Amino acid sequence: MRVSALASEVVQYCLVVKDVEAAVAAWSRDLGAGPFFLLDPFVGVRERPDGSQSRSVARIALGQCGPVQIELVELIEGTDSIFSQATLGTGVAGFHHVAVFAHDLEAAVADFAGKGFAWWQRSDDIVFIDCRDSLGFFVEIYRGGRGIEAVYEKIARAAAGWDGSRPLRPYVEM
Repeated sequence: MRVSALASEVVQYCLVVKDVEAAVAAWSRDLGAGPFFLLDPFVGVRERPDGSQSRSVARIALGQCGPVQIELVELIEGTDSIFSQATLGTGVAGFHHVAVFAHDLEAAVADFAGKGFAWWQRSDDIVFIDCRDSLGFFVEIYRGGRGIEAVYEKIARAAAGWDGSRPLRPYVEM
């Protein structure tokens, strides 16, 4: 079922984790997910609704579990970042967001606003919608396009032929 101006179903689940290596090991061992590709460091700068900027430094592992991409984020610094909003309920990981594509990013944001949801942080091609009061997490909306969709396709292809070796790899090997 398509909802609003979104161009896709959920394409990613993101968890904020205490230790990205341990999380990759668990996802690979327990669910067969992988391989994961590590961005280390990932520096994110995003705008807030008040016009100020938020900066975060994180270690991010991207992998595949079945038809959905998994993003595991270990926040290194950025107490005001979008990722600092996750609660590590078990002390190991906390669910943070789902991601979707939109052909028209602003129409998707307006559609969520019409439902009473505000954006929390944004950059040129990504907007985080605050759905924590109803869903318990954020919704990350990507401006659809070949660049980001190609990243998703590469990760899915790597998973399709994966033999279980080297569950964590540098992002440049993708």
